[in-house]
Amino acid sequence: MKLAFDTGGTFTDLALLDDVGVVHPHKVLSTPDDPSRAVLQGIDELLAMRNGQGRDVTAIFGATTVVTNAVLERRGAATALITTDGFQDILRIRTEGRYDLYDLKLQFSEPLVSRRNCFGARERVTVDGDVVVPLDEAGIADIAAELKARGITSIAVCLLHGYRYVTHEARIRDLLLAHLPGVSVSLSSVVCPEIREYDRASTTVVNAYTRPLMSAHVAHLERELAHRETGQLLWMTSSGGIVPGITASTLPVRMIESGPAAGVVASGEYARRSGDANLMSFDMGGTTAKLCMLIDGKPRIAPELEVAHAARFRRGSGLPLKIQSVQMIEIGAGGGSIAHVGALGLLAVGPRSAGAAPGPACYGLGGMDPTVTDTDLALGYLDAASFLGGTFTLDRPAAMAAIARLADEIGLTPTRCAYGVHDLVNEAMARAAAMHAMDGGVDPRGLSMIAFGGAGPVHAYGVARKLGISRVICPLGAGVNSALGLLAAPVAVDVASSAPAALADCTAAQLEAVRAGLIRDAAPAIAAAGLTPDAVTHAFSADMRHVGQGYEINIDLPAPDVSLEVFRAAVTEAFRKTYLALYGRAVAGTGIEIITWRLRASGPFGAVGAIQTHRQSGGDGTALRGHRPVYFEEAGDFVATPVYDHYALEPGTRIHGPAIVEQRESTAVIGPSGSAGLDARANLVIDIA
Repeated sequence: MKLAFDTGGTFTDLALLDDVGVVHPHKVLSTPDDPSRAVLQGIDELLAMRNGQGRDVTAIFGATTVVTNAVLERRGAATALITTDGFQDILRIRTEGRYDLYDLKLQFSEPLVSRRNCFGARERVTVDGDVVVPLDEAGIADIAAELKARGITSIAVCLLHGYRYVTHEARIRDLLLAHLPGVSVSLSSVVCPEIREYDRASTTVVNAYTRPLMSAHVAHLERELAHRETGQLLWMTSSGGIVPGITASTLPVRMIESGPAAGVVASGEYARRSGDANLMSFDMGGTTAKLCMLIDGKPRIAPELEVAHAARFRRGSGLPLKIQSVQMIEIGAGGGSIAHVGALGLLAVGPRSAGAAPGPACYGLGGMDPTVTDTDLALGYLDAASFLGGTFTLDRPAAMAAIARLADEIGLTPTRCAYGVHDLVNEAMARAAAMHAMDGGVDPRGLSMIAFGGAGPVHAYGVARKLGISRVICPLGAGVNSALGLLAAPVAVDVASSAPAALADCTAAQLEAVRAGLIRDAAPAIAAAGLTPDAVTHAFSADMRHVGQGYEINIDLPAPDVSLEVFRAAVTEAFRKTYLALYGRAVAGTGIEIITWRLRASGPFGAVGAIQTHRQSGGDGTALRGHRPVYFEEAGDFVATPVYDHYALEPGTRIHGPAIVEQRESTAVIGPSGSAGLDARANLVIDIA
């Protein structure tokens, strides 16, 4: 058997693939104070349901918010930065760029390392590798003594040209470990061997800041699972691949978007099975909503990411990370997002969330503020008695009381207030989705939407109507779709190396040396994950630009067995075609240069079987459970709405809106303009007129 878990801000989702190919989904409340507690609880409960034991599980796949939360909540290790002397202010100078030229009160995300804990190492290596100033080893010993006195437990080392010339960084690590046994050391030449010193320093610092926490989390889970005699624990990266625990512990920065990436992998699995290749993946959980486009069945993989924005959605206000990541847009609008009166006296939602503790008011766990989940319950979209299959009863009076307090404050009726919150969240997500699609040069009206997460199918109909999308898929197991994505994801390792070179000057020997080096860098993680070399596929790409430009675009490279002339011609054509598509113009009279070489070494995709269902049909044996009043703005009031059991629906049956279709872990809302039926794999497909 194989098991997967995705630790979210509100719920931890799990899925068990048993030995006959059936998937058993499960969901438990997350435990923010100790995320591993919810994981172990969920694993034990799932195994008990199947009368299984730990030794029956050959592999466990995990996605986590541990790294993200440590950065956002500033709960990482006491961290220091050692850089080339004279560059100690790099985290504060940044790139000297301003994301808003006219904002006199411009704010940036505060660096994770204080200026006091940034140290300069006397050394200097030129861009060509010449040692101008040898490393001052006695100075490193003095820095180590100061770090010990300050209680520093994790150190980031990022020298000026460390991405290419690693000797001084490696020597600093050895000296630090000799003087400070047990200290955590992150080298930029290992974490992010790429040009642009600020981005590289920021990435290395985030890795150092979160490494002790993630290492402890991985080690604790591995110990507990060893007691249960389970198989290997593997982890999802931000780029949608699975890596072994040693990689997750050493390079936690690559796990920062692991949960959202798992959901996108699940959407890609749907695209492969259904043939519906152009999708907008819409994942809405308890804390955030994530949107991603899949074109030709694949998401775009970006070579960089930005987190902890000081200004919402403003690129340049956060901490840049040079890691491979699924390209998506994330907004702070989940089921637990708190509704309130904003600065202008208008309704506002988020970014503050009730999370799992105390949770929405309707959870009955101490939360008093009205949340999106409370409004969805008040509007009839959710049912208090059937939430999570009836294992978690919601407190509707508590939700109504919380909404009434907000309604009184803003001068609305409770119903108008509740729908205002629901529609405001839908509008925010639709705007973000339109922006994301526009950035990729895609018209969202030509996409199908695949909606999942506990709250995704509740809001998908409203978001799709605002975007002009006419087809929404709510997959079977939508509430734990990210966990299903973990079961489908391949073992995959992303490595990179900056070695600038003009395309016209590249030789066959240089190309072979670069490829061999990347394969060598990926090999340890691939081997640790248990893959044999013959099961690995190598996909090479490169970040390229016109000579003299400041930024690059990523281009897939031809197979290694082509001649040098064919390689140059194919890469030139692919670059010019991509450049024209992105910027609408061709640049003539200038050469092309490769800045960073990349490799994705991956194994085969996993097989995800049929999902176990829990039929809860009505007394007459049909899928109709009954009716309840549900508010629809199109009708202007509450409407007596039929409620169906997704698991009891028969293929070929057509449902006409308004209607509610319930799964154990999620609920799909079909408005008056929609109709729905099941596809060949029992996914609910909603068509919007």
